[in-house]
Amino acid sequence: MEDVAHLLPRAEFALYEWNGSGYVCVRENLLTDETGELAVDGLTYNTAYRLVETTAPEGYLLRSTPYEFLVKNSDTKNYPNRTPGDFAGERVDAGHIKYFQNQKNETEIILKKKWQDEKGQEISPPVQQVSFTIYQQATDPEGNITTRAYGEPVVMTAESGWVLTCSGLPREGINTAGKRVTYVYYVSESRVPGYLPKYTGDYTAGGTIRIVNSPGEAPGGYQLPETGGIGIFWYMPAGLLLLWGSGGLLYKTKKPRKEVN
Repeated sequence: MEDVAHLLPRAEFALYEWNGSGYVCVRENLLTDETGELAVDGLTYNTAYRLVETTAPEGYLLRSTPYEFLVKNSDTKNYPNRTPGDFAGERVDAGHIKYFQNQKNETEIILKKKWQDEKGQEISPPVQQVSFTIYQQATDPEGNITTRAYGEPVVMTAESGWVLTCSGLPREGINTAGKRVTYVYYVSESRVPGYLPKYTGDYTAGGTIRIVNSPGEAPGGYQLPETGGIGIFWYMPAGLLLLWGSGGLLYKTKKPRKEVN
C-alpha cells in the first residue's frame, strides 16, 4: 500500500506544445516549490502537450516517460484540435488531477552463503565470519563501463545465519564527465583457505546473490558472479498534477510510506 501524504519539492520540468508538425518547448525550468507544487497557466484547450521531468526530486530517479495530455473543450470552433495523428495521451477535463510515480534512487542486495562438501552436502563452516568487497559497475549512455570498489568491506557472520543485507546502494548517479550513469553491483569475498566461492546472481541492480563455498583453491584473483535472477526493490513516490485549459497546471510531488501487510 502506498501512502502519498509527504510532498517532494524541487522537481523540475519542461513543457512542450504540439505546433502542427512537432512538439516544441514552450516552458523550461518549471520547478516545484518547497510545498511540492508547481502552477503553470496559459494552457490552450484541445492542444496536445508533453510534460517532461528534467530534474528529479533529490534522492529519486528521473522519470523516463513524458506525460502527454490535452485539456478538452467541446468548443472546437474557438479551440480547434491540435494533436499529432498518433496522439495517445490523456484527454482530460479542466481541473483534472493526475498522480505520477517515481522510483527512489536506492536499492539493496542480499548475500546468502552456504558451505558444502565436494558432493554438495552442507557442512559446518570452517570460519565464523567472512568479509566481502562490493563492486559498483557504472554504465554511461554510450555504453562505457567503469568499475570501482564501493564503500568499506562488509562482514557476514555465522551468527546472522550467513545472510547479509546491503542497503542504500544508489541505482543511478553522475560520473566525473557529468554524464548520467546506471549502476549494477557484484561482490567478491575475502579468501578462505581451502575453499572456493561460487556466486549465483548476476551484476545486479538489486536482489539476491547466493554464494556457495566448497573445497578448492582459486587459481588467483576473484571469481565473478554467474548470471542469475534479479529481484529489484522499488520505492515509488507520487506526484499530483492539476490541469485546466487556458488556466494552468498544478504538479505536486509526494513521498510514500510503504506499509507491510
